[in-house]
Formats: sequence, C-alpha cells, structure tokens
Amino acid sequence: MSDFSLPDYSVLMSVYKNDKAEFLNLAIASMVMQTVKPHDFVVVCDGALTPELDACLEGWQERLGDALVVVRLAKNHGLGYALNAGLPVCGCDVVARMDSDDISRPNRCEVLLTKMASDGLDLVGGAIEEFDHEPGDMDAVRMPPLSKKDIDAWLKRRNPFNHVSVLFDRHMVDQAGGYEPFPWMEDYWLWARMIAKGCRYANVSD
Repeated sequence: MSDFSLPDYSVLMSVYKNDKAEFLNLAIASMVMQTVKPHDFVVVCDGALTPELDACLEGWQERLGDALVVVRLAKNHGLGYALNAGLPVCGCDVVARMDSDDISRPNRCEVLLTKMASDGLDLVGGAIEEFDHEPGDMDAVRMPPLSKKDIDAWLKRRNPFNHVSVLFDRHMVDQAGGYEPFPWMEDYWLWARMIAKGCRYANVSD
C-alpha cells in the first residue's frame, strides 16, 4: 500500500464563440469519465457564446449540477484573462488544465495525480497524441522531455510541457503571478515563471 493519497482536483477550461459544440461536449465528457473523478469543473465563457455552445453547457449543467461551475465574462478578453478568472473559482488546490477541443484518456488524471503525490510536485504533464478527425488517425505522439535536466534545456527554446496534459498546484501559479496576456504562449510563459519561483516539476511518458 502506498504511503500517500491522491488529492482532489478541479478542472479548468476556457471556451469562446469560435469553438465547436461537438468538440466541447467530447472534451467535457472525457474529464467527467476519468478513473479518478474531478471534484469540480470550472468552465469560463470568454465572451458571449453561440446557441449551440450554450446548449451544450446547459446539458452538462443539468447532469453535473453544482459540480459544474460556469463563469461568464461579458466580453472576450483572451485565454490568459479567462483562465485567471476561473482559477479563484476552482474548489481544489490541484487543477487540471483542459482545452475545449481536446480529449483526455480515462486515466490521465490518475496517472498524473499519482506522480504529483508520490514525488511532491507542483507541476506535472505527459505525452499527447495528436489527431485530425478522431484519435489515432495521425499516429503522432508528442513526447515531452522527462528529466529535470532535459526540461530545463527545452525551456530555453520551446515549451517543455504539453499544456493540455498538465496538472498544477494553483498556489504556485499564484506565486508566479498567474496567467498573463501572451497570445499563443500563455501556458509556456506561466511554466517558465513558476520554475523561476522554485516550482517542482516533471513529465511522465504516458
């Protein structure tokens, strides 16, 4: 028996009007069906959404009840702003990042939570499989660097974490100043500042 227990976690996602409802539905479903269930699911609506997206969220609200927290911003501000708006609403210290057009494998959070708890990490990510229309159709896996040495080397020139795979301790995110406006690189810039603040981090090959 292990000498650690897995922490509760929240899911944080941003959605905006150009996202597709069918993708959003699959993304939410993949997190709801995790082998280790999330405590709560925070979705930030970055400005007004389409009727289809609203209907998708309403359907999940009926199914999940208070476990789904929908934060609505009056105007579109961008990903960094939206994620910052959602972080304080998350009910747990550990947060799983999720995009509205990605699918998580059922054991994603169990694998990452186990690594986080066993190694005392603040930030942990893993490999992702890229696809076009459905999982497996490109046979392309984006493997991140695994060792601290390799992560540090990658950090100087590219993002060493697949952001859609990441779990993090939100207190460390707060210490780093949270998300900042940095188009297309909000997560990369956050990881760099977290590491500069002494964040403990790793990737897994799963």
